[in-house]
Formats: sequence, C-alpha cells, structure tokens
Amino acid sequence: ETVAEACYNEVIINALELRGNRKSVVDVLVKFKEAAQGLGLGLYLVVGADVVTYSREFVETRNLPLFGSVEEAQEAVQKARGEQS
Repeated sequence: ETVAEACYNEVIINALELRGNRKSVVDVLVKFKEAAQGLGLGLYLVVGADVVTYSREFVETRNLPLFGSVEEAQEAVQKARGEQS
C-alpha cells in the first residue's frame, strides 16, 4: 500500500532469494500478482532462471513479467513508461 500511496504505477520485487518447492514458489508469485493488481500497480518480478523456467509450466504464472536482474526489470519499466507517453 505504501508504494501505491506514493503515486508509483509499478513495483519491482526482487525475489532472487525465493526458495522452496515449485508449487510454494508459484503460490508466492501469485500472491505478489494479486497484491499488485489489487493496488492497481504494474508488477515486475526479479527471480532466478530456474523460477522463470518452471513458472512457465503453471497457468497462474505463465504470463508474469519475470526478469533475471533488477536492472532488466528497471529497463522494462522505462520502456513501458515510454510506450505510454
């Protein structure tokens, strides 16, 4: 809520340290997605390559914007902002 109140339109979550079995990690990613949607924020998730790979196997996370680094996520935010202008 703090991010939304600060008038940001998007949030980057660094979840590189996210560990657990595949289903529990996917459940966390879905919670991130639902929280961002509930606040009207664009979501950019930074995760490990393994998470990117297996998240594509689940319908709930197949289309999430996943990035390998914060820098990549920041570039995507800037690109999205440029396209909105």
